[in-house]
Amino acid sequence: MPTLNELVDEVKANLQGYALRQDRITYVANPAGLTTTSTSITVGSSSNLAKGIIEIDDELIWIDNFNKTNNTMNAAPGFGRGYQGTSPSPHALNSQVILTPSYPRTNIKQAINDTINSLYPKLFQVASTTFTFNAA
Repeated sequence: MPTLNELVDEVKANLQGYALRQDRITYVANPAGLTTTSTSITVGSSSNLAKGIIEIDDELIWIDNFNKTNNTMNAAPGFGRGYQGTSPSPHALNSQVILTPSYPRTNIKQAINDTINSLYPKLFQVASTTFTFNAA
C-alpha cells in the first residue's frame, strides 16, 4: 500500500512528464541545513535565483530578495516561511529546492485527500483473501 508521499511523487512525476515547462531545481547549501525560523537560504546554484515562491520538501516559502554573488535567497519577513498555509519546518543540507514549482506538493496532497474524502461513504474497505488449490 503506497504512502501519501509516494502517491504525491507518482502524481507529480506524471504531471511533469507531460508539461512543456519543467521546474528549475537546486539544493539547500546551508551547512547546518535550515531551522523552522531560518530566513536566509543558501542554495547550490546562482543561475536559478529569483523572487517568488520556492518549495523545499512540503513547505512553500516566499522569496523577497536574493544575492547572486553568494547564492543566497531571503524569505520575506513575517509571511515568507510557511507561505500559503504550509508549515515551516527544518530542512536538511542538500534538500531539493524547487523554484516556482508547477505542481506544489501541498496542492497535490490536498487534491488526493479531497478525492478520497469525496468518496465517503461510498468507498468501503475490501478485505483480501488468498485461496490455495491443492490438486489431489
